[in-house]
Amino acid sequence: MAGTMEATRDQPNTTEQIDVTAYFSDLRKGFRRYFVLILALASLAASLCYGMAARSYEPRYTSSATVIIGLQSAVNYNDAYTQYYTQTATRQITLTFPYIAASAALKNVIVSELGQEAAGAQITAESLEDLGMITVYVTADDPLLAYNVLGAVLEHYPDVAASVIGETELTIVTPAQIPSAPDNPGRLIAAARNVALKKTVRTEADFTKYLSLKSLGGFPHVRTGRGGPGRLRLDGSRVPYAYREAARTLRARLERDHAETGARVYMISSTLAGEGKSTIAANLSLSLAEKGFRVLLIDMDLRRSSILDAMGLPPAEKGVAELMDGRASVGDIAVTDPNSGVRILPGGSGGRRAIQLLSGERPGILLESARAEADFILVDTPPSGLMSDAANIVRSVDAGIFVIRQDYAPVDRIREGVGLLADTGLRIAGCVLNDMESGVLAGRYGYGYGYGRYGRYGYGRASRRGADDDDGGGEALRRARERARAE
Repeated sequence: MAGTMEATRDQPNTTEQIDVTAYFSDLRKGFRRYFVLILALASLAASLCYGMAARSYEPRYTSSATVIIGLQSAVNYNDAYTQYYTQTATRQITLTFPYIAASAALKNVIVSELGQEAAGAQITAESLEDLGMITVYVTADDPLLAYNVLGAVLEHYPDVAASVIGETELTIVTPAQIPSAPDNPGRLIAAARNVALKKTVRTEADFTKYLSLKSLGGFPHVRTGRGGPGRLRLDGSRVPYAYREAARTLRARLERDHAETGARVYMISSTLAGEGKSTIAANLSLSLAEKGFRVLLIDMDLRRSSILDAMGLPPAEKGVAELMDGRASVGDIAVTDPNSGVRILPGGSGGRRAIQLLSGERPGILLESARAEADFILVDTPPSGLMSDAANIVRSVDAGIFVIRQDYAPVDRIREGVGLLADTGLRIAGCVLNDMESGVLAGRYGYGYGYGRYGRYGYGRASRRGADDDDGGGEALRRARERARAE
């Protein structure tokens, strides 16, 4: 036993010790040698995972609008009964609205107008009983489809509901917007898909690229805070210098167009609601008045009158709708802005009667008579891509200005809107790019506001060609940059 133990004690230890440093060194060398292969395999795996997820991912977008719906017959009752009747009718409308909105009758109308793809949209409604309002939701697999179906629901609901609950009157409190993100975001998948498939106007160069139209300028994005876009007045104390210069450039190019063509009556339109055409119209009128021109601003967007709000003025009881209806005169509805002297004809309450009120000879008679009262007449019209109202006005104007919000409406819809106006024979003076964000494609000029790629058609061209172009645009750009550096 002792001999055995002695032999064991003398046997050498064959257990290998791991050199950790050498191990990681070899691992690093191997990684370097096969880096391209590893990267290719990782990319392939990621692509397969993305493809599988993308195939199973179905984005859903929801567009909503809040409305007040009442029975027109309620006004025939005495005051004591009217309140009770209205409350009862509102409850009945609230209860029946989802059924009528989802009924085969309304769906058939929507499908016939928008196509078979609209049949898959989901329509729901939520009652805000304390406020007497109804919020309507439309969910679809495409954001523009959801928006269009919602517009069709609000447009045709009163006609379909007439046989069920009587004649109704619909007032839009919160208008619909194109949803910017899906309700069930797939994070990277949804973001990549939206970026890859969405073709919109992002720079002023896109006007020529997609529309074969010239640029009249661009307005930077402005953080309006609590005041909202309705308080973005050119002469406001908090409006940035960049925005004032953008309005000045647009005014200079409008003056040039007037000098070359003799045009004095300009209609201002857009493809969709929410692109800021009313704000542009209001501020262009202020800029023209600032230079001493007599300006008349007419709100002919009778479905969604917003010029007084854009000018920061209180609402009016009567407007163009009552004028076209023969219930008011120009003197009854005219409003004068106390700060600038701009005369305004507000829209009034046109609602569903907008097409009837704007058709015929009355808009033309109004505009022709107004030519003797103003140097420039700006007409805020409905979005051309949503309804036919704007086409009824073009016969009486000299030229059109098309407002396009950056990265908002799809290019195909913009082409349709521009084409609708062009088919009537209207000369489109040019486009205005609105709400331009600073970022990868934009320079930054202080205040948190950006011009986008402004040098292509805006101040950059003026700076190269001299002070004679665009009423001194090159000098304006230099001052804007100096002020931005100081800030």
